[in-house]
Amino acid sequence: AYEQMIALHVTIPTFLIRHFLPKMLGRPARIVNVSSIISFMSSPRAAVYASTKSFLTEFTTSLDYEVQQMDGA
Repeated sequence: AYEQMIALHVTIPTFLIRHFLPKMLGRPARIVNVSSIISFMSSPRAAVYASTKSFLTEFTTSLDYEVQQMDGA
């Protein structure tokens, strides 16, 4: 079960963004990742879920900064 959750919240979004981002640069396009408020807090009995959502939140924030730097913003 944990492997599926990690794949869904970490591996797949990372793969898709890596694949499509180069084609999106310089175009009016957006990436929307759906995370959860749980990404900002600890959660008993949901450590893997909270951690994968935290990854998605921070990955999206960092990616936004990197893309802005690439676009010269």
